[in-house]
Amino acid sequence: MFSRRNVLPVCCGAAASLLAVRPMQAADALQNGSFKQDVIALLARRHPEWTVLPGDDLTTLRIASKDISLTNLYLHVQAMSAADREREIIAFFEHGMRTDAAKDASLFTAAEEYLRLQIMPDDYRKTASDLICRPFFAGLSIAYALDDNERYQLLRQSDVSAWAVGQQDIEARATANLETLSASVTLKPTPGAEAGAFIIVDTSDGYDAVRLLLPRFMARLRAALDVPSVFAGIPNRDFLVAWTPDFSARRGFAAKIADDVRRRPHPLTEALFVSADAGVRLANAAEMLDHAR
Repeated sequence: MFSRRNVLPVCCGAAASLLAVRPMQAADALQNGSFKQDVIALLARRHPEWTVLPGDDLTTLRIASKDISLTNLYLHVQAMSAADREREIIAFFEHGMRTDAAKDASLFTAAEEYLRLQIMPDDYRKTASDLICRPFFAGLSIAYALDDNERYQLLRQSDVSAWAVGQQDIEARATANLETLSASVTLKPTPGAEAGAFIIVDTSDGYDAVRLLLPRFMARLRAALDVPSVFAGIPNRDFLVAWTPDFSARRGFAAKIADDVRRRPHPLTEALFVSADAGVRLANAAEMLDHAR
């Protein structure tokens, strides 16, 4: 209902009200901006949760970053009584906001099945300050990709401004989608030469590292290794390796992870992580020492 340059039919009229306009002054009230100020005041009183701002000229205002012309609105209501005028204005704006919300929700519905969780270096935010993301650990951020097999892009604020959903909703759907895609990934342990075992996740689908953040996937990985917690490394976007705490080659793995960060495409971090039922954390000082790091 509220397009980028929408024309709203609503109300205005008699003399003794917030929106009163004498018949001989009708055009003046619209052109001098007093009608707009009255409408803004009315909306502020009845809907303080809306952000209503003056538009670029005397006959427009802005709600939710959308410019709305008041010309047809003014012509529609000017003959009404004060009470009818206010009621009609409020009803029209409420209808418009509901219609916009429905359209915005449909936009999210069309896109949500293609959302994927992604992990990236913090430096990416320097080149795209409006990326939708949140901090993780070790100089990394959690971001969200829109991936429909023909197009891949990290979400920016401008991409989702019309979705009418929060970042938590986006992350929840992106996580659920990637969990579904990851359910078929084979997790086969390889035993260590002396003790323990490890699993490498290397599907080359662009989401191997970020699978570290998937609760169900990592629970399945820990179950495959038959331990309550594992150490893990994500030296680049397309690689995840996890091993048991007693893995005999853990120090060599820790060194190789640090080396891969410098040599492989899409580098992420040389940090070591611990995954357990409680979630993901950085390895502590004692654990790093046990890995000769």
